[in-house]
Amino acid sequence: MQLEGEREPLEAARAAKFPPPLAAAWPELSELQATVARNSDVCSIGSPVQSIYFAKEFEEDGLPLPGELLALYAWADGFDLSCLTTRVPVFSLLPSQSIDVSDAGEGYPRRAAVFQGGDEVQLSVYRDRKKQWWLVYEYESQPIGKKVVDLRALVQFGLRRMNATVDDELDDVLSWDRFFDIVDR
Repeated sequence: MQLEGEREPLEAARAAKFPPPLAAAWPELSELQATVARNSDVCSIGSPVQSIYFAKEFEEDGLPLPGELLALYAWADGFDLSCLTTRVPVFSLLPSQSIDVSDAGEGYPRRAAVFQGGDEVQLSVYRDRKKQWWLVYEYESQPIGKKVVDLRALVQFGLRRMNATVDDELDDVLSWDRFFDIVDR
């Protein structure tokens, strides 16, 4: 209990030492915010991060995070989107304190799991030796495919999944297989 009074000054010092970058300002985020405001019973957006100390910890562990992702966290420390018609979870940015590490395997290096795509779908990021950022699609904790990181395109796709009119769209046109250009699975 005595330490609780020290929390606020310590958090302020951490925020001053590790401030977040400028928040992402994509039009899709404004659309997401407006849609969530109208549908707060099935979707939510967290407050912006106050500090990116978590990114320093990941970098020290050999898992740096892309600047584009940190700008997204500066906009919101996580969000949960469900399909507005079916109420099925379809896309989430994990809160910074919930980022998980996926171990290396099946030709993929260690990576930071920062998104969920619904049941059993996880999306992770990593940087290769050539300094290229990759987004990895994992199903039931198994890597299935990857593509170059473009978080704005990912958010656009998440919005489309949120606005799907029937479940069939989520399994076909708006499937993660389609987003990652996986033909046969």
